[in-house]
Amino acid sequence: MNGVKETPRRDRNGVETRRDRNGLKKTLDKSANNKTPNKINDILEGALRSINTLEEVLGKADNILENALRADSEDEKVPTNTTDVSEVSPRTPIETTEELLRGRSDLVLLELRGGHPTLLLDLGGGAVTLTLNASYTLADNTWHRIDLIWKDELVEMIVDLCSGGSLDTQLTPPSSPNHTLLPDAHTCRGAARLPRTARVLNTNQPLQVGGLAHPPPSHTSYGWPAPLHPLPFKGCIRNLRINGELVDLGSDRVSRRSSTGCPATNCHSAGLHCGIHGRCVGSSEWLRCECVSGWTGAACATPTTPSTFYVNSYVKLALSFTPLGYTTSITLRFRTRQQRGQLLRLSSQHGRDSFSLQLLQGQLCVLLQFQPDPVKSLCLSLAQVTDGRWHAVTAARYGSATFLLVDDGDGDLYNASMSLEGRQMLEVDTVEGVYVGGTPEYVSVNVLQIESDFHDGCIDDLRILGRSLPLPSAVNKTTWGEVSTFKDVESGCVAPPVCNNVTCAPPLTCVDTWRSYQCGCGEGRVL
Repeated sequence: MNGVKETPRRDRNGVETRRDRNGLKKTLDKSANNKTPNKINDILEGALRSINTLEEVLGKADNILENALRADSEDEKVPTNTTDVSEVSPRTPIETTEELLRGRSDLVLLELRGGHPTLLLDLGGGAVTLTLNASYTLADNTWHRIDLIWKDELVEMIVDLCSGGSLDTQLTPPSSPNHTLLPDAHTCRGAARLPRTARVLNTNQPLQVGGLAHPPPSHTSYGWPAPLHPLPFKGCIRNLRINGELVDLGSDRVSRRSSTGCPATNCHSAGLHCGIHGRCVGSSEWLRCECVSGWTGAACATPTTPSTFYVNSYVKLALSFTPLGYTTSITLRFRTRQQRGQLLRLSSQHGRDSFSLQLLQGQLCVLLQFQPDPVKSLCLSLAQVTDGRWHAVTAARYGSATFLLVDDGDGDLYNASMSLEGRQMLEVDTVEGVYVGGTPEYVSVNVLQIESDFHDGCIDDLRILGRSLPLPSAVNKTTWGEVSTFKDVESGCVAPPVCNNVTCAPPLTCVDTWRSYQCGCGEGRVL
């Protein structure tokens, strides 16, 4: 060809090869054991003539190699020196059939089968399966939560945080006294041990949600116990977190027959109008409007009234409902520049067990105490919450699992502890066990001491299990509770002026930043 003669050569293993004009090595050995590499070389030679970029060649070579290895899996293993893949890309390591399959077999697969969650986990040392046959189906058109946790040698799956049903229904305590019964852990929680040889997920494959982009591989090729489910998921998925980080399902994705939002949970389509300060929550069977923190009333159009807490202050509340023993949720707003203080405390009779929200050395924390076990704490160590600005807080517990969220955020503004060990039930004393601010204790006759005093700050819009509770002196009673007693608490969020005796270098002026100041240009002006 063009006067250039191909000269055969033999490599160090005695296999006769030659190079064509593209520089690709061709094996001349015709033995049956080498039929797979010959097939790959022929296709790669054609690919090199038609494709100009190295990246495209590598992509095609990868697919061809995988298909050829599966087709000839019963043949004798191919010697690695008959096809020098490193000539295509020096960065590509030479892999044997066994290494290639093992590297590609790592898999995390979560399915619904018959309305029940099924997990297949293979970290390279053999497949582990988990199936939870809960007493209720998850295919009931309501929101459900599934947690997958694996650490060291144990993998665990938890459904609805073992609350006994959809988390949407947990805001309404049942009328019967069965709320004191612990959910059956056998139907909501399962665990299995991983092989000691593989405990880390190693995969470079993309995350696939709701279905597979291509036909699933053969389960027999990878040693999985059953075929992968071919049916795509039909429904809605939200709040997908991997190692605590929220995954954005609405952008930068390759998708088919999927869209952002969840039409089945659209309040507007159901005739509900939540207003500018409201949001639609719940499932299709139980949609409702919920006002964002700081707003109340019809269409969430009325701002709530905060209360200022001074030194040695507290509010004691009596609830007109009995909170769930297994579940507690708290939402409120606060602002302060103090580094320590208790915002809210719920406790059982005589204060033995408790769930509280506190500021500890400037960090927002939830503390859970089940006697005689030590206190469990969960904090937002990097969130700035003592800056004098308003912050909206959500704290929740399901058994001994705790969650903490500030300003509807993520990352540093969110934390969770999924521990479900030990005692799980907190029976709140509805008469003596609810305190806002610090907790009063008599240290001697007529001498009252406030423990964990929250002062020089404001609290607003307190809700327990979604029920609005009063804060004096603007509101002393609601449908869900009333103020029993309070001390040194005033309506409104007031702060003394701080700029009266402050002088700033011209042209700067003193700017009041609520219990603090800064020298600046003032609103609407720049230097």
